Amino acid sequence: MPRPIATGPHPSPSPGPAPHHRTTKSTNYHHLHDHRAPRPPTGEYLAHALGLPVHAELPGPNYGTAEGRYLTEVLAHRRVHPALEPETPLAEGAEPWAVLSSRVSSELAMITGQHPGETVTVVCHRQNIVAATQRFLGAPPTVEHASIEIGPTSITDWQQRPIRNTTTGSTNRYRWVLLRCNDNSHLNDIDEPSAD
Repeated sequence: MPRPIATGPHPSPSPGPAPHHRTTKSTNYHHLHDHRAPRPPTGEYLAHALGLPVHAELPGPNYGTAEGRYLTEVLAHRRVHPALEPETPLAEGAEPWAVLSSRVSSELAMITGQHPGETVTVVCHRQNIVAATQRFLGAPPTVEHASIEIGPTSITDWQQRPIRNTTTGSTNRYRWVLLRCNDNSHLNDIDEPSAD
């Protein structure tokens, strides 16, 4: 079933984690960054479950007049697929892919600069994950040649690791290592609602 490009404002979540979800605390998380409202309550649920404050400072993707519409409907009004025109907005008032990619790069630099050596969770849209992957791999800001599939609530895990100088043993550069992508195995821990 097709989903709208974005769903607009969401009601504020009730306090506490999403119902019937067990959260494991096997990773020592330090910070959680999320999109500013309006946004789905995912960040609040995770922050509560992990005992973290939410840094809701990241802007979400700007879809312009495509907001809330189905992608197939938006594409029917275009002559060229947006993957072939990364400098052209998806719809009137929307953020072009190249602009989104540049903005995501800046946001990631800000977050890693604020939290060196810490584990940070970023709750975001799939487009942000694709743009981040392009940045980390040094790929151009386009989805014309390749992209990745990112499902709802999936986890993509990157780690910044030092590159050690083999002669001196010193570290002055870092690289990103992809540990997992589009992982939804955490959904296996969702309890079924009781019949009570």
